[in-house]
Amino acid sequence: MRWRAFAAVAACVVLSPATARADADDARADYAGTWHGTGTFYATVYSKPGPSSDTTSCAWEADKTYLVCSQDSVTPYGPGKQLTVYARIGDAYVFQRIDPSGAVHTAEVTVSGKTWTYSNATYELGKRVVYRTINVFDGNTQRWYSEFSYDGKRWTRMAEGVETRTATP
Repeated sequence: MRWRAFAAVAACVVLSPATARADADDARADYAGTWHGTGTFYATVYSKPGPSSDTTSCAWEADKTYLVCSQDSVTPYGPGKQLTVYARIGDAYVFQRIDPSGAVHTAEVTVSGKTWTYSNATYELGKRVVYRTINVFDGNTQRWYSEFSYDGKRWTRMAEGVETRTATP
């Protein structure tokens, strides 16, 4: 679902041996569990309109170095599936998203309190485009939206939705 928009958020960050194990202050704990969501994509030059839905399951691997999530979704682009691995390197967070074709997309995630921001700039259709997806966690609810901008100041909404955690790890 919103991960389709994350394809535009790809950046060059590599998970390294310096990846930290989870501790009491680890923001990734906000995402652990099973989530069910619905959303809406809007007609823009970078997005196709229509409803979306998804189920995302996130669990810690054995020593809590990585949070691993699998997602099944239906978006205006059709059904989708992906695997995502979140890592923490110092105070920074990164994720690697792998789709069924084997393509890997990597991005840095900025976490401020309960707000996660995925962002990237690229060139598309001959213009510099800045993308961001923002997730705001509130207990067992998470609201998200994806936007683009040509100047990093005026944003156009591409998609938004809500997810509810239905099970905790």
